[in-house]
Amino acid sequence: QDENNKTKDVQEKYTQQEKRLIRNYTMVAGGSIEHFYPQNPKNEKRLDQQSTDENGKERGTENNNEKPAIRTVDRFGNLFLISRNQNSKIGNDLPGAKIDHYHKRDIDNQKIVSLKLYRMIKLINSKQKDPNNRKQYIELMNEHKDAMIELFVSASKKEESTAK
Repeated sequence: QDENNKTKDVQEKYTQQEKRLIRNYTMVAGGSIEHFYPQNPKNEKRLDQQSTDENGKERGTENNNEKPAIRTVDRFGNLFLISRNQNSKIGNDLPGAKIDHYHKRDIDNQKIVSLKLYRMIKLINSKQKDPNNRKQYIELMNEHKDAMIELFVSASKKEESTAK
């Protein structure tokens, strides 16, 4: 029952126009991984200074174990699949500029280049936070990650219950 309510809550967060946009989404072949906050931003510091030294070189290990550090910029909440063509056009722009680009080129023209990216833009637009501010962006990125994981878990449980 709780899972059905969560799914219903998620569905109710979208307008009819947004639902139509999402239904009409088509995934492109030959996708490319987009870092929403870029790996090498134009005229700006990198997102995660904690895992790189002053020269931008990887520090190597995290928490004194042997696992390589996962840079904040490479975490799930910051990654999206889009076409290679799209990625090359805006690759090093900051999130604010990318949001403007996607709104003008795609969302305003009733297209979505990535469902996950669309959800991130919707989240950013709903908050009073600056997506170009590294600290605030990390908070947004983590919130997006948590929402996506919740969506996957909810969908998985729904699929399991219908299979029984």
